[in-house]
Amino acid sequence: MVAQNGRKADGNEYILFLYLGNTMDSYIKMKEYITVKTYVFPHELYIDRSKLESFGIECLTKDEITAQVHNFYSNAIGGIRLQVRTEDFEKANEILSDYPDIKTDEKSISEIKCPNCGSSNINKIKFNRIRSLVALMLFGLPIPFLTKKHQCYECHKEFRHKLAKD
Repeated sequence: MVAQNGRKADGNEYILFLYLGNTMDSYIKMKEYITVKTYVFPHELYIDRSKLESFGIECLTKDEITAQVHNFYSNAIGGIRLQVRTEDFEKANEILSDYPDIKTDEKSISEIKCPNCGSSNINKIKFNRIRSLVALMLFGLPIPFLTKKHQCYECHKEFRHKLAKD
């Protein structure tokens, strides 16, 4: 078989074109893209793809939907592939290596600190679980009893925060 532009196509390619409704020209354009980097998770891909697109480099992704639908298939299919045009390959590699992800050394500092260990790695406990469970058992209604307690993730202690008065 001969395609529109005079290039020979074997039987498998022709069946693929008929099935997908694509022409030979779109297949040739697809072959002009080369894989720059592969990823296991889609969120990693989005960061680098947005970097390249901000520099005006056109990107394609392969197997992104498969990895989103079937998370554990990502390694089996070779990962999610970020592809760019062959003429943009060197520029894309340079951008991805020269502009690393933003990393900060500073941790978010909470105003509330654990009185036991002084850590700011804490969480507010929204309601008293025991009182709510008793209310559910007695009245059959889940009544939330709010609390003002916090829990420290470092020493695992619960404490009440006392507001400092100005």
